[in-house]
Amino acid sequence: RKSFNKDERAMIQILAHASKDEVEHIKETYLRIRHRTLESDILKEFSGKERKFFLGLINAPRSHVDVAAAQDFIDRDVKELYIAGPGRGWSSDISAFIKIITKHDNEYLTALNVAYGRKYGDSLVRAVEKQFSNNVLGKGMGAMILD
Repeated sequence: RKSFNKDERAMIQILAHASKDEVEHIKETYLRIRHRTLESDILKEFSGKERKFFLGLINAPRSHVDVAAAQDFIDRDVKELYIAGPGRGWSSDISAFIKIITKHDNEYLTALNVAYGRKYGDSLVRAVEKQFSNNVLGKGMGAMILD
């Protein structure tokens, strides 16, 4: 039995930049090669916030939304992210960040980053960096937003 060999940086580089179809292909290939699911190895090797983040990366729909028609959703998500992060002070609600950032495609996240910057004077990427400093979550979410 081969070890999972969790390399968070490599996983982020691959999964954060992958489309929904690419993630499905990765999961299928992983199962074929390892004879177990990527999800089962994530559940075994990670805990807490990191587990939630990586499960979000592989299971979230990354749905495409027409950004021009989705301004109300973007505004709602901007407000929710602010309340979950800088609006809370030191105790961030990581679940809100994971839920919103992992479920959307790159176009939506770019629009979200711009809208957040317009409303709060700092980009969403910068807010994530401040809230989650130098850990794997901050790097992963930042990579997804900047893709």
